Amino acid sequence: MKNRIVLIAIFMLALLGAGPAAAESRDVYIVQVADAISPGTADYIKSSIKTAEKRQAACIVIQLDTPG
Repeated sequence: MKNRIVLIAIFMLALLGAGPAAAESRDVYIVQVADAISPGTADYIKSSIKTAEKRQAACIVIQLDTPG
């Protein structure tokens, strides 16, 4: 499950960099997760990615501090 979420996040980051608007933006979004990955955590990451995409962020950094 954890690997799947990471792969989805990487894929979403690649999509953000594919558009010309991303090259114009200098905003970097940092998403901090300091808990076990759960469905709620996954929703939080997805929501953060969507928000960054809407605001045309140049990049997203997902900082994970998870057990295991």
